[in-house]
Amino acid sequence: MLKCKDIVARSSDYIEGELSGWARANYKVHLFMCTHCRRYLRHVQVAAQAAAKVAKRSVSDEQASHLASNIQKAASEKPDGDVNP
Repeated sequence: MLKCKDIVARSSDYIEGELSGWARANYKVHLFMCTHCRRYLRHVQVAAQAAAKVAKRSVSDEQASHLASNIQKAASEKPDGDVNP
């Protein structure tokens, strides 16, 4: 079974659909069992969607800085009672 650090390392491949059938199945099994990794993956997906929206429009330096700050803050949050994946 995959460990949390494996989920983090392969999150981009999972989101982009680049994992093989077995790797994707193993990834989904871990997500089914691990609340913290599901939360982490949601954060990554939200950040990717926000970045895609920002890329489509012009933003001020202040807005870009604010977005980057929020992404860094979300990425550094540690789940209660568990090790950060």
